Amino acid sequence: MFTFAKSRKFFAAFLVLGLVSSLGLSWLSNLTRPLAATTTANDIIPAYNDRFRFGTNLTWRNPDFTDSQLSDLAAAQGLNSLRVFLPENYFESWGYNIALPNMQHYQANGQTNLTATLSTPSRAHSKAPANTPDWQLAYYSPNNLYEPIWNADGSVNPNNFWANYVYQAVSTYKPYVKVWEIWNEPDFTGNWNATQNDWWNSPAKPGDLPRWNDSVFSYVHMLRVSYEVIKKVDPTALVATGGLGYESFLDSILRYSDNPADGTPGGAYPLTGGAYFDVMSYHYYPQYGVQNRANGQWNTNTDSDNAIDNFITLRNNFQALLTKRGYSGSPYPAKYFISTETGFSSQPLGSMAGGMDLLRNYQIKLLMQARINGLKQVHTFALNDLEADTTLSDAHSHMGFYYDLAGLASPSQAIRKAASFGIEAAARALDGAVYDPAATTALNLPAEARGAVFKAQDGQRLTLLWARTANNSEGSSFTLNLPATNGPTTYNWQTNSTQTLSPVNGQLQLVLSATPLMLKGDITLPVAAPGATATRSGVGGVRPTATSVPATSVPATATSVPATATSKPATATPIPPTATPKPITPTASATTTRSTANPQKLPVSRITASGSDAYSPVNNLLDGNTGNYWGISGKPASAWLQLDLGTSRQVSEVRYFVWGTGHAPSTKIQYSSDSTNWTTLPDANDIDTGLNWGWNSVKAGLVKGRYIRFLINNPGQSLWTLGYYAEIQILGL
Repeated sequence: MFTFAKSRKFFAAFLVLGLVSSLGLSWLSNLTRPLAATTTANDIIPAYNDRFRFGTNLTWRNPDFTDSQLSDLAAAQGLNSLRVFLPENYFESWGYNIALPNMQHYQANGQTNLTATLSTPSRAHSKAPANTPDWQLAYYSPNNLYEPIWNADGSVNPNNFWANYVYQAVSTYKPYVKVWEIWNEPDFTGNWNATQNDWWNSPAKPGDLPRWNDSVFSYVHMLRVSYEVIKKVDPTALVATGGLGYESFLDSILRYSDNPADGTPGGAYPLTGGAYFDVMSYHYYPQYGVQNRANGQWNTNTDSDNAIDNFITLRNNFQALLTKRGYSGSPYPAKYFISTETGFSSQPLGSMAGGMDLLRNYQIKLLMQARINGLKQVHTFALNDLEADTTLSDAHSHMGFYYDLAGLASPSQAIRKAASFGIEAAARALDGAVYDPAATTALNLPAEARGAVFKAQDGQRLTLLWARTANNSEGSSFTLNLPATNGPTTYNWQTNSTQTLSPVNGQLQLVLSATPLMLKGDITLPVAAPGATATRSGVGGVRPTATSVPATSVPATATSVPATATSKPATATPIPPTATPKPITPTASATTTRSTANPQKLPVSRITASGSDAYSPVNNLLDGNTGNYWGISGKPASAWLQLDLGTSRQVSEVRYFVWGTGHAPSTKIQYSSDSTNWTTLPDANDIDTGLNWGWNSVKAGLVKGRYIRFLINNPGQSLWTLGYYAEIQILGL
């Protein structure tokens, strides 16, 4: 949707779906011309060790503003990355070096490791009909895509127009770009019913893809060509899908090859599409509902908590499909995740939710939850509004940090929305921060409150707390009485002021709203004595508000822009429902007693493991999210993980959520008082803890210890990855 200042005219009318192209048959003569053999994403995915990046999409609203000036506005908002468009027709008009000054300016502003979208063949290289307007060239696939990539001497073949364009663009901009996104929303469609039914069983019809106008097989081939060229130019770069929205389209990519006849793998087209991308890029707009694959339930509520939960649910739905096809560490490497478009309108429009509170609260929670759930980058739509605030023709035109820039004489006249200041404060405070799951768990928040704890770059603790929203309302309120022996500094988003809090009678009383309250500094929480619980209490609820409007469950028409995929079909192969824990009766033992006392979830002060994959760290086990997991790959002979309760406790039960079955066939669960001398639980001696998906339980009777350990053996080193637990909970007194 966006590009540089000199090419704005090519994308000005982004609301129009585009015309259906007539399908060319030029590929027929090339069916027997295979690509060069290469290592694929089925073999290796380069490391991405950078901190989380929060960026946006630059816009075309004021042709007098340069992209460097727009970058300055983004930097003032606290954004440390950008999603940039580098279309071929732009380079054909201005030369491949035209954007270098902008890139250097972005870097000077601290906007690095960019995501760049490759799209829009020039008219001479496009399959678009002759009368297609320039701005619609972004909606038609390139000609000659099935021509050989390389000449005999190893140089790129100029007759493969797309390969040549990718080669030139990546060669020029690789110092600035980390992720190369291939096309923009190739699955955009007006046929929502097809996304829920047909696409799960047959390839999408080109006529149902108005922003691609070609087959899914051709899109897989575009991924393949792009992957091979990008990896030759920059082996450390990452290749991403084109901002997908519909899960059924991803499933198509994963099950079809680039064979132009019917997508069947074999011969010159040996692999399906998952082999040709490292990063799953997706788009999500909270106006539309999401169906949770794990339980089959739709969620169409649009308050900020439900909206951010849906953002993560969609990510998890995509991951479930990748896992089903083997992209979870075994047999293939897991994919990284980014989101290159998301946002909330600052104004409600008809059935579309909106409001300044929604915009602020959603994006602050987005900054937290994206980190917690392992996304590498999130880019909002967009830097500024796309029409005057009084026009109100489209919800997507009012998602900016700034009001409309059209008609302004200088960027200094740009006006920021009230919501933008809180988002900026959160972005700056959380930049480089690391999620602390153990500290979050130790908060032991009641159901009416939510929160998360991070360790900031300066080493200080950041605690964000808010009243849970519900029923399409941002009017939630809750007074939290948090037991504490010292007080932190609180930050007020609206007044840009701070205040040091002091506990009264051992209680820190916090009045929470739907907007996260940020506390900086340590909160010393008392440790409950054995047999007692340090309770968090409070009063409150949800009051009505006019800032949020219930969303429709599906896009009403094909003109909703951008298209977002937010659904799962009943016909898809479902993920098994959460398993009901099978009762296990421990064998009588001298060290095991019975108790009728009600067990509580015990806080875990520290968790360690024998090792972890970069994309599945051990801290995932305590983050309260069953959508990610801990695992260790490389065919280890064994693995262990250990939980420290901080002090000796009476343990009655060990609960664990199996994220992927079959990866812990021979496990001992043990307890210890000193982490040296271990006793195995009677019913956890060489058991298969990876047998049942979902929550599982091992009863401990009532044993006393400070440490709990899982020992996993890999008989014959037959498994590539051990673990695949999503969460672990210890219950006791």
